[in-house]
Amino acid sequence: MNNPVSPNAFRAMLQARGLSRRTILKTLASVGIATVTVPSLHQRARAGSDDLVVFTWDVYAEPEMYQSYFEAYGKAPKFAYFGDLQEAFVKLQAGYKPDISTTGFESIRRWRDAGLISPIDTSRLVHWPDVFEKLKGSGTLEDGIQWAVPFIWGSNSVIFRTDLAPEYIDNHTWEILWDPKYKGQIAMRDSADEAAVPAALVAGVADPFNMNDEDISKVRDRLAQQRELVRFYYGDNTSLAQSIASGEVVAAYAWSDVYAELKAEGVPVAFMAPKEGILTWIDLSVLVTDAPASDEMRYAYLNTTLAPESGVFAIEEYLYGHANRKAFEQANPEVLKELGWADPEAVVTDGVLLKPFAADTQEKINRLFEEIKAGY
Repeated sequence: MNNPVSPNAFRAMLQARGLSRRTILKTLASVGIATVTVPSLHQRARAGSDDLVVFTWDVYAEPEMYQSYFEAYGKAPKFAYFGDLQEAFVKLQAGYKPDISTTGFESIRRWRDAGLISPIDTSRLVHWPDVFEKLKGSGTLEDGIQWAVPFIWGSNSVIFRTDLAPEYIDNHTWEILWDPKYKGQIAMRDSADEAAVPAALVAGVADPFNMNDEDISKVRDRLAQQRELVRFYYGDNTSLAQSIASGEVVAAYAWSDVYAELKAEGVPVAFMAPKEGILTWIDLSVLVTDAPASDEMRYAYLNTTLAPESGVFAIEEYLYGHANRKAFEQANPEVLKELGWADPEAVVTDGVLLKPFAADTQEKINRLFEEIKAGY
């Protein structure tokens, strides 16, 4: 696993990562590869309790992600896919009964309150001692119960051209996205959530996810200032990467795979670890309440997602981080270097964990972001 990665091979990894989740199903279908989708909600019968059904993102169904489960049971789990977490919630609430589902930190409370998931006994997780301590807490709520098991994460931060903004090479800060020197050369993701959190961090808001009206006013002011500097708000990572490569954009809010893509192309860029905090997202597994499969099978699957070999595959093939620190010890160091994860413990520990906004905060953030983009 420690062979050097050629630029072409690394580029192929990035292209595979770019087709993840929502787009990969359509891409596979276009070349004649069939995939399993969620069964009709009226199809209540299951093939039997000896089948484990996992409701998840498409990228997590690769055989390398469940090696130990296959070795234990001699067959793969059955997979059903969703397009987003809202779709997953609606189908589970309507009565669909997989055994395991993937969720996000922002959804755990809602799923718990709806009675869709059951507590997890971490003493049955053989790799639990090797999970990053901060990530363990992402699956709990104020009740102290472990409702979910983290297994995949990633980083969002600032990507910038080191040749065009050299003063920031040793000064990693979100403030670059408000630097008037780069007016017309800044790009921000077209997302209220992803725009608001960095604005809150640079405004000194104590808790970006639970803001009062004064905090939200500070965020509005910061986003209004940024609008005067922004060249464009983007939703497409490909167009962002092209704009950075050409020099049209000097600095942008970006996901780690954009950085890795540009590095593989030889573009002089860096991915910040901002002093205000790098942003971290997490995917987690949950036990669906009253599911047919045995606990033994369900915990075997939770264990296989936490295994180091699953993590190595996720890191090298999808450019995702993994919950098990041992995966980073075994993964290709060239990949880790390109992603800025040479010290994953620091990335996880020092990062700002993305979590849901308070309900009233979310509504206000959504409204003000649209107003800012519209110019008022």
